Amino acid sequence: WKATVADQRIQERQEIIGLKKTLVFYHGKAPNGKKTNWIMHEYTLRQRSTCNDANNNMQVNNYSNSVN
Repeated sequence: WKATVADQRIQERQEIIGLKKTLVFYHGKAPNGKKTNWIMHEYTLRQRSTCNDANNNMQVNNYSNSVN
């Protein structure tokens, strides 16, 4: 897995609450690896969530199954 772009900030009401990193899977080792069309998004929270969910679970509502 290799990061493709700089981390993207995730904001809520002008406050940065986390980061999103986009990674692409390469078959083989760098620098001779072959890029595949598999993509993974990694999310990192900046601080502990203060949601009212009883289990304090994180929910991802927006997703895409398309590949550029």
